[in-house]
Amino acid sequence: MASVSSNDIKVENCSCPVCSSTSFDIVYKDVMDNLYDLPGRFDFVSCKNCGQLYLNPRPTKEFISIYYPANYESFVFKKLDEVSKLKRISINYGLYKRCRLVLTYRSHGRLLDIGCGSGQFLDAMRKRPGWSVAGIDTSPIAVSAARELLGLEVYRSDIDSAPFPPASFDVVTMWDVFEHLYDPLHALETIRNLLKPDGVLIIRTPSLDSWDAALFGRCWAGLDPPRHLAVFSRSTLYRVLQRGGFRILKQHAGGGGYAILLLSLRIAWGHRTQWSRLRRLLWRLLEHPVAAACFALPLWLLERSGKGAEMCFVATPRESTM
Repeated sequence: MASVSSNDIKVENCSCPVCSSTSFDIVYKDVMDNLYDLPGRFDFVSCKNCGQLYLNPRPTKEFISIYYPANYESFVFKKLDEVSKLKRISINYGLYKRCRLVLTYRSHGRLLDIGCGSGQFLDAMRKRPGWSVAGIDTSPIAVSAARELLGLEVYRSDIDSAPFPPASFDVVTMWDVFEHLYDPLHALETIRNLLKPDGVLIIRTPSLDSWDAALFGRCWAGLDPPRHLAVFSRSTLYRVLQRGGFRILKQHAGGGGYAILLLSLRIAWGHRTQWSRLRRLLWRLLEHPVAAACFALPLWLLERSGKGAEMCFVATPRESTM
């Protein structure tokens, strides 16, 4: 990707994505892209009416793709035989948990994964008896990997232009996608149209109520400016789902705590080239499997208390009698 400067980025002011109010307080000023060091400074603001945290101003739709480079994590196809045994176990366990959650609410049917990336979750789901799957993503790299390497039915599309007739799906999933949307309410309306009347929507997203959001503040990895356009608390996600015509069935823990903890710590410490010897040593210790195992129980307890790094909501169209 060619280098870009702040002058190459066009931004726009926006209203609250939950209640449309234009009244806000600035919470984090001049936040930057901490993952890829791409240019631009942005503000996270809190809506005075409903408390929703969102990016304002934000890059326009025409320029947001600059912040999704070719090596963006969900675009990269991970060949399991080329990663470490620990990483392979982690990936497979994450996929297992997603599939298990879907199977809790539907034993069979047709599933759409929005923002499917390179398709590994879809691949895991289609191996379950009684399931057919499809996906959409805006990345040509990810779509190509899903089609060519896994042979999946995946389309390069956003939600609005998804090539499916109404009532096509029993389940729609969005894993770490909802926070990237420009108009979450409109997206929910579209998803309701794609779902069968008794269909199920599963959304996983970073939780503003998490312990690490409180600890790391502007360095929390869940903010991820400017890709994350809105960051939800349990109450604001509940509210936007209700306004979008959904009834919440249950809230689950989202997982991902240790990876987000390490990423937040890396952001707080700044560039690795500036780290002291002590920080380098501590980082190597934290990356060791034993460290991850030591943190497993306290992070699990935090998740169960509602303070985990991510949350997962399961909902159904409001007219459903489920």
